Amino acid sequence: MILSSSVQGVNQTPKSSSGSSVKSPFPSSLKKSCRIEVMRVSLSLFKTIPTRTVQLGSGKLEAPRRTAEEMKKIIHESAPNLYVRKWAEKLVSGIQPRDERGEAEAIFDFVQRSLRYARDPRGTEFVQTPLLLLTEIEQGKTPSADCDDYTTLGLSLLRSLGFPVVIRVTGYRPDGTFSHVYGMVNINGVWTAFDAVRRDKDLGWEAPNKARRMDVKV
Repeated sequence: MILSSSVQGVNQTPKSSSGSSVKSPFPSSLKKSCRIEVMRVSLSLFKTIPTRTVQLGSGKLEAPRRTAEEMKKIIHESAPNLYVRKWAEKLVSGIQPRDERGEAEAIFDFVQRSLRYARDPRGTEFVQTPLLLLTEIEQGKTPSADCDDYTTLGLSLLRSLGFPVVIRVTGYRPDGTFSHVYGMVNINGVWTAFDAVRRDKDLGWEAPNKARRMDVKV
């Protein structure tokens, strides 16, 4: 049973550290307005990233519920961040205004192709913030992430553009154990699944045969 959650990149954008510089896809004026320094590729970057450890409790319901609440906090903190907002604006820049489906699909495609699925450290629910993930992507990296990270990144970008979103926790085993999490986004009044983990699936796909479901409004 999951006992703790290590939340990386809490409440701030990582600062640059020693190493070779990389070219940012954003203009210097934008970096300045976002208070983002030119990022440098170095493992020492991660030594400066703040973390938060949270005790999630035990049981089939308590630990997943607490994890979803922590994800909700991360999304609330990340969606209004100017760096996240400018990323979202850039991703939908080729979509016609008020085309909600087109905007959601653009965000979905970005999350799906930009992350590589990897399981958490054993015994720990390891949640990375959108600020950390977007910084790595800006550096040209493909961050390793699990379903928590796919969900917080996608829903933060969507919420920054004004979309109503929900965190959905699901279980597929007969005993009702929760084993997966993904997002739901309201597109033109219709709640649509946002599960970008599988690269062979599109926006709106949900795994069938759910034995249990819990929705957390963000």
